[in-house]
Amino acid sequence: MPQLMASAHRGMSPIKICSGLRKLEFGSREHAAGESSQASVEFVREGPLPSGEPVQVPLGMRDGRLRALVGVPHFVGRKADASSSSHKYLYRITGLISELPADANG
Repeated sequence: MPQLMASAHRGMSPIKICSGLRKLEFGSREHAAGESSQASVEFVREGPLPSGEPVQVPLGMRDGRLRALVGVPHFVGRKADASSSSHKYLYRITGLISELPADANG
């Protein structure tokens, strides 16, 4: 049964992360044009993400193309929310920056 569930996730689109962003760092490797090719993003969620589920973190447009970090994030830990008694889940994703097709904006 776990194999069936895992194969169902592979066909799904990554979860788009547009809020809860905490930290963005660009790597030192650069393209010929002088732009960074790697990035690391930390973000928080109200609840845990499904294990092994890919996410997409939009990094904005450059030269008419949407740039994003896509991959499976690493769970960093839980943090207490100062405004309530709940916890937030902190994740980090690091990898190469991808350029997405124009229709990926939606």
